[in-house]
Amino acid sequence: MRALLFKEWIKLRPWLALFALGHLAFAVWLFLSMSQEFRVEHTEIIFH
Repeated sequence: MRALLFKEWIKLRPWLALFALGHLAFAVWLFLSMSQEFRVEHTEIIFH
């Protein structure tokens, strides 16, 4: 059973890394776009 799980982990590792990289890229994009919005607009306008 342990060997089967290890084999599946080896197969899924590249996809998990790609998934994590996509999430990281999205988080960076969201942070940069929101910081731009905070500079342009006031916080109350965005969240109300």
